[in-house]
Amino acid sequence: MTENEIWKDVVGFEGLYKVSNKGNVYSVERISLQGRKIGGRILKPSPNSGGYLLVGLCKNGKIKKKYMHRLVAEAFLPNPENHPQINHIDEVKDNNELSNLEWCDSRYNVKSSIYYVLCNIKCFL
Repeated sequence: MTENEIWKDVVGFEGLYKVSNKGNVYSVERISLQGRKIGGRILKPSPNSGGYLLVGLCKNGKIKKKYMHRLVAEAFLPNPENHPQINHIDEVKDNNELSNLEWCDSRYNVKSSIYYVLCNIKCFL
């Protein structure tokens, strides 16, 4: 946990997990159904084949894999137009800081990726 890191409950996992504006997920310390003390730590995400980071969240004995960028966006970013996707502004898939995320539709997300690639190609020419 760093300075200026703000924590909010993970939507759907309130009281169990928190997500930060820096893109971290914290497992809240608690007692499991078996009576063991669990949590109290920042979770280590794993990349999927596309490079997006996922964490496994457990609720009622069931584990659900969740994208880190979606957890951050759902907790911190208003989505008044009900956009279905989240764009990584800098196109770095494991940069899940709030300042790097924005809600968008699929058309915008694709255009943003193409534009970013073309701009970077021009820089190397």
